Amino acid sequence: MAEVKYAEIAQKQAESKEVKDFADKMTEDHKKCNEKLMAYAKELKIGIVTGTEKDQRDTLTRLSKLRGADFDRAYMQQMVEDHDKAISMFENYTKNAVNSDLREMAKKTLGTLREHRKEAKNILDNLKK
Repeated sequence: MAEVKYAEIAQKQAESKEVKDFADKMTEDHKKCNEKLMAYAKELKIGIVTGTEKDQRDTLTRLSKLRGADFDRAYMQQMVEDHDKAISMFENYTKNAVNSDLREMAKKTLGTLREHRKEAKNILDNLKK
């Protein structure tokens, strides 16, 4: 959910077309993933909290105060860090999830997360040049 919120800010405040395009991709891909997770949660009768945690709210506040090139670098750095965390979490699910459907979804999603992370890192590296 936080990734979508960050991307919405990026669509308004980013300077680089590459960053805006990446934000569009994050909005689309993460909304799809969130929908799948919500469907699984409903099927399994698991409650989901749809808000953001304090650190994510702090990141939203920090990003919302930045503009242009400063925003671009901060946003892309956040994307690299967040995708590192997501990859780690999904790798753990592929090994330890009890529910086979969730385990399979995690396996399928890992490739996309790795692509996102690689693209975010490449964009960030280009911004630093």
